[in-house]
Amino acid sequence: MGMDGRDGLATSIARVVAGSAAGFAGALVGGPQGVVLTAAVQPLIEQTLTDVVRRLQTDAQIRRTATVLDIAAERATAYRAKGEQLRNDDFFHVRPDGRSSGAEVIEGVLIAAQDTYEELKLRHLGELMARVAFRPQYSSSMAHWALHVAKELTYDHYLALALVGKAPKSELPRVALGVITESSDEWAFLRSFDEIGPYDRRLIHHGQETTWGDSVGFSIPISQYGLTEGGQVLFDLLSLDSIDSHALAKIKACLMAIQKRVHSEGS
Repeated sequence: MGMDGRDGLATSIARVVAGSAAGFAGALVGGPQGVVLTAAVQPLIEQTLTDVVRRLQTDAQIRRTATVLDIAAERATAYRAKGEQLRNDDFFHVRPDGRSSGAEVIEGVLIAAQDTYEELKLRHLGELMARVAFRPQYSSSMAHWALHVAKELTYDHYLALALVGKAPKSELPRVALGVITESSDEWAFLRSFDEIGPYDRRLIHHGQETTWGDSVGFSIPISQYGLTEGGQVLFDLLSLDSIDSHALAKIKACLMAIQKRVHSEGS
């Protein structure tokens, strides 16, 4: 990279740092308690943001980081407007090692954002960063777990979780995971359900007792599936209920086509 390229990257980085610091400073302050907490943790958060952004190497990484920061600040501002306050447990408290769980989660979200090639995930990562800052029911350990899983899942996994979490069971397709597929989309969508199901990540369940090694779940239709406790945590923290029907249309159409074909073959 030439001198002009380095200068341009430095300018972009400086803009991201300035904008993100100002956005978080404004978004996290809410009422007297929020002011006190923010005054205590703001330098640590700003340093965390600066450290992360200094590692950025490409324009795409800068764009993704800025996008997530803007979304998180927007959502935090919305929470404040509804009267919610920054959590006051030990999430943002500075430990003897100079770090805090809150700063670590923020850093983790931004690293996940800059590394993802599926930019449709960015809105949901920003939602996670904002929600854990205001929701003390999500412990530090749970927040770290959710971020780890959210980073590893694909956007199709997000869609599968959203479909199970949003749609009434009567509207879910009566398609079992073990059916024979006829297209790459059918195969990929069913694998997405399989990989978050009771034999893998256990984010969705079919309501029946299973043991490792059995195959009963592959004959149970998706219409009988629901979210597990872990699946509900991800559904909430990633705000998967905000995925609209248009985004879910392709996966629903694919599954309904399988259902129609299986029904016609069985009749």
